[in-house]
Formats: sequence, C-alpha cells, structure tokens
Amino acid sequence: MVGVVSFNNYAPIQGIVRAFVEDREGTIWIGTANGVMLYDPHTDKITEFSPDVISGDVTGVTRDEKD
Repeated sequence: MVGVVSFNNYAPIQGIVRAFVEDREGTIWIGTANGVMLYDPHTDKITEFSPDVISGDVTGVTRDEKD
C-alpha cells in the first residue's frame, strides 16, 4: 500500500530512517540509524524500542512468514 501517513501525536523519529515495512495489521516498523520504532495508525502513536532491546543502525526490516 502506498500513501501518505499523517502523524498527529508523535515523538520525533530519532536518527535517519533507513527502512520501513507495514505488517498485516497496519503497523509500520521503522528502522533508523538509532534502532527500531513502530507507528500504530490505529492509535496514531510511535513507540521506540529501548536500546537494551534493539539498538544501533538498522538498515533493513522485513515481514516474516507468519505475517
């Protein structure tokens, strides 16, 4: 799906966006130079993973077989 995403209530995306993918539920997974963030269009919120979970330069994201 290609379209325009409007962020109304968001924390600034930290780092350069390297990649993104939309899963079947519509969540957008964003790989940045500083880790991974999720955008949930149903709540219009961005969640950033703790550096303890995922950190560093994420240069690609992909859906798995279950998605």
